Amino acid sequence: MHDVVGNNAVIADMLGVKKRKPFGRYEGIVCGVQGQLPKKLARGAFMNLVNDRIGAVVSAQFFGSKSVRNVGIVSGSGSFAIGQMERAGLDTLLSGEPRHATYHNAREARVNAIYAGHYATERFGVRALSEKLKKEFPEVRTRFIESPTGL
Repeated sequence: MHDVVGNNAVIADMLGVKKRKPFGRYEGIVCGVQGQLPKKLARGAFMNLVNDRIGAVVSAQFFGSKSVRNVGIVSGSGSFAIGQMERAGLDTLLSGEPRHATYHNAREARVNAIYAGHYATERFGVRALSEKLKKEFPEVRTRFIESPTGL
């Protein structure tokens, strides 16, 4: 949730998302980010960008616009945010994993959702925090140990 070293902020940086603001309210807490890509991308091109920068897309639901510009990013199990996309003016959600019911939610809302894996989308914040700690406290050693689950 952190606006600099949080998973969603780092993912937004990696994808070049601009004009950011908070997005994705869950149990009263906003835990994601929304913003705009520098230019419209075809859905396939956006999926390729996610594949290259975040990790392999596990699944995608394309029920909305054929191009992607306004995105919401909620790492991990952020598919709950599909119901919040229309009000936020978003065409595509990037998250880690879907809940079964969100397929129908995305279809009815006519939006796109791309899932790059729960683990894959949840590792960027801790890495960014590690780098920040190294700079501020050079005596502190950190190490990130990959432990992918495929989920």
